[in-house]
Amino acid sequence: MLNQNKEYKNINEFLNSQLNLHQNLSLDFSTSKLSLQDLSNLSSAFKKTVNLSCLQINLKNNKLGKQGIQALATALENCKNVTFLSLNLMNDDIFGSDLTCLGMALANFQIIEKLQLDLSGNNFGNNLNGLASALQNCISLKYLELKLLYNRIDQSGAIALLPITTLPHLITLNLNLRNNLLQLSNSGNGYCKLMNGVYKIKRLVLNQ
Repeated sequence: MLNQNKEYKNINEFLNSQLNLHQNLSLDFSTSKLSLQDLSNLSSAFKKTVNLSCLQINLKNNKLGKQGIQALATALENCKNVTFLSLNLMNDDIFGSDLTCLGMALANFQIIEKLQLDLSGNNFGNNLNGLASALQNCISLKYLELKLLYNRIDQSGAIALLPITTLPHLITLNLNLRNNLLQLSNSGNGYCKLMNGVYKIKRLVLNQ
């Protein structure tokens, strides 16, 4: 019988569970410091979660860095059949090239309908092109939530987000750009160009 809802805060408990029975899975490792080996084990485990449709992963404050993000991206490639993914990578020392790596993994999520991604408090600045372009491949997305607080994003960073506004089935975009370097006064700036690109979206939730 499939496990409808399961939550784990200890990675070893998850690794030792009946992986093939998970359908709706929540992994909260925000109080853990996962090693590269832990992330590799996570990747192997995800290969066995064949019935998984909803996945929530909280890795807040794990300080993953470049190698950690690469290992996480590899793990996520084994979850490409989920329809809902929530990923919290707040305060994880993520830089621009790391975002591209993460984006390449998310680009494989062809049937995902709802994506929540918290990247607040990292160091990537305006290096959003790789992530935004990759998300264009998530063609089934209906709901997208991006939290990008405290990342020193300015006008060119806002322009880099434009590709997500072209997603064909996107209904709701929840975009949080608070505490960055955006200016709202100039009608020709990157922020305004981003706003002009979302006119086809039925519901826009914007925090700036």
